Amino acid sequence: MSSNVDKPKENEGIKNIGWNDLDKRKYYFFGPLSMVAVRLIIFPPMLIKTRLQVQKQTTLYNGTYDAFKKIFKHEGIRGYYKGFAAYNLTVISSQVYITTYELVRANLPMLTPGGKSLVAGLCASLAGLTITVPVDIVTQKQMIAGQQVGKKNSYVFQSAPSVASKIYKKTGLRGFYKGYLASILTYTPSSGIWWAAYYDFGQLYGKYRPEGVPDIVIQAMSGMSASSVASLVSNPVDTIRTRQQVSGGTIISVTKQLIHEEGIRCLTKGLTARLTASVPSGSCLIVSYELVKRLCVKSELR
Repeated sequence: MSSNVDKPKENEGIKNIGWNDLDKRKYYFFGPLSMVAVRLIIFPPMLIKTRLQVQKQTTLYNGTYDAFKKIFKHEGIRGYYKGFAAYNLTVISSQVYITTYELVRANLPMLTPGGKSLVAGLCASLAGLTITVPVDIVTQKQMIAGQQVGKKNSYVFQSAPSVASKIYKKTGLRGFYKGYLASILTYTPSSGIWWAAYYDFGQLYGKYRPEGVPDIVIQAMSGMSASSVASLVSNPVDTIRTRQQVSGGTIISVTKQLIHEEGIRCLTKGLTARLTASVPSGSCLIVSYELVKRLCVKSELR
């Protein structure tokens, strides 16, 4: 019998560059640079998503497009990048994340390729969150600073050190891990679902792609599709997490408050902005990651 039945291929029709194929010195130089470049593109939709999730009903913005217009009107271009400098600290957690993913996936026992991607994605998320959550909390405080200012071209900015100092004085180190459990409940399954979906979409698109379409196009399409699935599944918990990190309270109390304010529809708050951020970012991130891997292949394997 053909081995195709018993042993699924890694990525049908797509060349897979493994972790052991990489020159790590090159990878840890070019990897962070590519992450910063992608963040420049995806940060504005993330900021809008955060503001929509934090607001009560439609007190400030009537939706994603309305938020985009009002931020530009009252805060200018800089308003879209509040907290961007602090957010780039997550480049460190990104490297922890992807290193964990690749190592776990390369060393798992016999599982299907999709199963390996799922488990490795779960482990990678857990490894990265310890760094990501404190940065998220500081960044979110910066994102919402001054959003109620009504004067045209007024701009209110809180620096990351000042925000961090206020958090520490008020709640100590615990304040930097507010919503940690909600983050685990959001990002860990989302990460596993993303990588498993990315593999499955890659298989599907690779199988039916027209002749001459390069691997990177299939990978970009797979990243977008995987991001759509993961965002739809995780958005309710992400809304609760964001509100909890900005306003405080327990997961249960925040959930009750959201439902009381807006009904069950509250769990779709910021979904359009989330998809606007995650779908293109899923494509950009995976394309940059795959291109960096190709750039960093060991010279003897080229």
